[in-house]
Amino acid sequence: MRVLHLINQASPQASAVTLNLMATAMQKVEAQHQAILIGGQPLCDAARASVIESFIPMGAPGGHALAALPRLRHWLRNNAQPDMVHCWSVGSLLLATLACRSAPRLLTLTLMPSLHELHLLRMLAAEAGPAKLGIVPITATIAREVLCCGVDPQCVDILRPGVDMGLIQASERDAIRTRWELAGDDPLVVMLLSDPPTQCDAARATLMLGLTQVGMQNTQRPVHLLIHPDQKNRLAALNPMRPLNNEHLILSDAAAAIPWQVLPACDAVIALDDGGAGLSIPWAMAANVPIVGHATAGICEWVEDHHSALLVAPGQPAMRHIAGKLTDILSDPQLTYKLRDTARHEAFSFYSRTRFGSDLNTVYHQLLDGKELNVPDMPSTGGLRFAGRG
Repeated sequence: MRVLHLINQASPQASAVTLNLMATAMQKVEAQHQAILIGGQPLCDAARASVIESFIPMGAPGGHALAALPRLRHWLRNNAQPDMVHCWSVGSLLLATLACRSAPRLLTLTLMPSLHELHLLRMLAAEAGPAKLGIVPITATIAREVLCCGVDPQCVDILRPGVDMGLIQASERDAIRTRWELAGDDPLVVMLLSDPPTQCDAARATLMLGLTQVGMQNTQRPVHLLIHPDQKNRLAALNPMRPLNNEHLILSDAAAAIPWQVLPACDAVIALDDGGAGLSIPWAMAANVPIVGHATAGICEWVEDHHSALLVAPGQPAMRHIAGKLTDILSDPQLTYKLRDTARHEAFSFYSRTRFGSDLNTVYHQLLDGKELNVPDMPSTGGLRFAGRG
């Protein structure tokens, strides 16, 4: 079986966590895999960090999938035709539909599609039918949106991701914190989870940080917020810190886009309702870092309140409540141990690469045989039980 993997840089899904899932698919499914990355050097660098061992870079203006159509057609004419095209973005699915109409196509959705993408998915699904197109979101929340927009249910099923836990090196904690110029373990670091890495609002997170500082009442243990240098509203987050000479409490590190490279140095993570419900959460679970966040449908699929995380209802006073929960996490070692141990256990139980590879192999063969998608069910516990899948 020859499988061609496609992803384009302009897609919000073109992040390290999605690329690592692609790497897992290539390593755990027995087939002849080839990956084409449509974009420039940033996408190639992210692929290498995500341990994709071999790939074909294909330049395209702006990293847009359709701009690569002539080059992809030329490549297909000079190489063996794939038996399956696995698309990792909606744009690459449109590209595969135009360039590889005879091959079955599979789309993995790791993020909620935009309204435009949902409309496009409905048209592509209607044109291809369940015999030629499968869509596998990683959560029921994403799957529900896809189905509500009119996509044939026979084309859609949920395929839970796998996390490469071997990439998380707890022994690197001191080296990472030294790079951040933090001395010892007294300074506390809270990472803002975001999928894509720059989506979440840094200004909201900074408000939560200030409230947490007040709640901690311990000047010997300052709380730092870790964000991406291109985080949304980063400058607005820094403005209120300057009069107090507290800019140093905001840590900007491009490695925040690659969670396994920074999570060992973090003391907690926050998952907000404006982009914190993605693949970064199972990485935090596997890294043994306690989680605080909003109790949205997407986040509650990963973790459960007072079971594997501390969650608060979204709304106007939510940041104050999150600050209170974060203060509890940072000041109560027994509570922290319970939550992170439960989360890590569930990550190891449900988000294994072996299980993901086995389920994906089943999906590949169902598509090749023209059958309806039917991903094997996972055992139900934790966030899955809370989401009503038990």
